[in-house]
Amino acid sequence: MADIMMREAVSLSAWLVVSALVVLAADPVPEPLKVPPRPLEEFKLTPGTVIVVRGDPREAFGKADAVVLTPDEYKRLLDQIEQLQKKVSPDKPEAPSKCRISGRVDSRGRQEMMKVQATFEFVSTPARTAFFLGLRNAAAVGATLDGSKVPLLNWNSDGFTVTVDTPGSHKLVVDLELSLQYRAGNNGERGFTLNLPGSPITVIDQIEVPPGVQSVRLRPVLPSSSPLTNLPRTWPAADLRKPPGEWPALALGAVEGLDVFWDGPAPAKPAEPLTTAEGEIRVQITETSVQTTAALTLKSLRGPVAEWKLTTPPGAEVSVVGTGPDSGFIVTPTGDDRSQWVIRGREGGAESVALEIVIRAARKAGPVPVGPFVVQGALRQYGTIRVLAPNHLRARFSKPRNDVSPRELPPEETLPADAKGELLQAAFGYGQVMANSPISPFLQVDAEVIRGE
Repeated sequence: MADIMMREAVSLSAWLVVSALVVLAADPVPEPLKVPPRPLEEFKLTPGTVIVVRGDPREAFGKADAVVLTPDEYKRLLDQIEQLQKKVSPDKPEAPSKCRISGRVDSRGRQEMMKVQATFEFVSTPARTAFFLGLRNAAAVGATLDGSKVPLLNWNSDGFTVTVDTPGSHKLVVDLELSLQYRAGNNGERGFTLNLPGSPITVIDQIEVPPGVQSVRLRPVLPSSSPLTNLPRTWPAADLRKPPGEWPALALGAVEGLDVFWDGPAPAKPAEPLTTAEGEIRVQITETSVQTTAALTLKSLRGPVAEWKLTTPPGAEVSVVGTGPDSGFIVTPTGDDRSQWVIRGREGGAESVALEIVIRAARKAGPVPVGPFVVQGALRQYGTIRVLAPNHLRARFSKPRNDVSPRELPPEETLPADAKGELLQAAFGYGQVMANSPISPFLQVDAEVIRGE
């Protein structure tokens, strides 16, 4: 009996030893951590971060509300988003990398002009890119992109911009005309001022002044952050002519404009005056009519003008602002349809005159044209158009002229007393920058009633 009990005790001990070894093999004692654990509060996680504790992240995201992308796929999507954002709301126009200027004094009859050619070089991104060109006070007479294409030029009060849709390197050539300025003094200074985009590389290829001019005073207009001085320097006229080879006559760096003047007697009075016309046009839409009120400021760039000629839509009412019956200004229609007008100044002429033009049109079967308001022979005609309508009408626009472009609505707009109950619904800028541009309406306006839900 004792032998039997001894054998059972040995068997039980052996079973316990084997069981202990099995448990130890199944659950090995973990090794101590090489790096001490850190609480989650120490990690700077962005909102929406998902923490996955798995060997393979794809297995975890298979059960989560998420999409797993490779780094290349993620970068490609970010690039597409950036391109779409630029198309919807383009960034501030960039300055071209390089700007080359050449100019010469030319005569048109008895009138002297500065003919300028501006060449810009730049690299556009895959998205639509706008570049700022400056040239605010010049009139464009021609432009080509990459040798043969017609560029998409826009103009506002700051100057020209060009928009490029295709990526890569581009060259834009713009031909311009500038009126010569005259400054009183012992020698009768003549010259011109040109606004530029501030390209890092700005050079003058050549400037040809009239024969007999010995020296030229050139003053660069520098950015406010530039440490350089913008005092004028005098250059021999011969040094500004085209040198041999590809080198320019003068390298300027990043400049935002040029003042170029020289001494010499002013020529005889030109046969035709140089004038500009700036407009503030207000269009008021009601359920039955459209009233357009244009405030035009006509200015002469070269002495008094005795007579101004104006084209308006038929049936216009034109008056001189801020003058009485004895002021010497006379406004006369030259046809029965009241679309052609002559404004004559007092004896000896005037350098500026302000006009108000009112057009009233009934809303019948279709859109109503706005304008034109054209000063014949003006070198530059530009301004703004504001459209107002009651809040139960939604203004609609069609057939904008090439030089008409939308503008952002100002945050606060002070409306005239006769526009109570109306809302400013749209704003546009316009700018005909060539003399004798085609005469056509700025755009057409209409409105639809906003019906409640």
